[in-house]
Amino acid sequence: MQMTWSEKFEHKGRLKGRREGRREALEEGVRNLRRVVLRLLDQRFGRVPVSIRRKVEKIDSMDRLTELAEKVLAVQSLDEMGLGNGAVRMRS
Repeated sequence: MQMTWSEKFEHKGRLKGRREGRREALEEGVRNLRRVVLRLLDQRFGRVPVSIRRKVEKIDSMDRLTELAEKVLAVQSLDEMGLGNGAVRMRS
């Protein structure tokens, strides 16, 4: 059975809506994971320098942000995080 013009138009609209929804959900996930990483860094090392905050805020990869979140548990300093800006040590 062949679709009418209006059915094709509607179908394309639904597909576009789904793609946009997935993109928006991914962007929201990245924003949330950035917040988690920054909170973990704050809790582990105290106040995080603005330069490092900016670096984290520029990351748009879920994989990289996940890697950083996991790394917080294993390192002893911000230096070891691979984000630069000196050796702020873990809180005692």
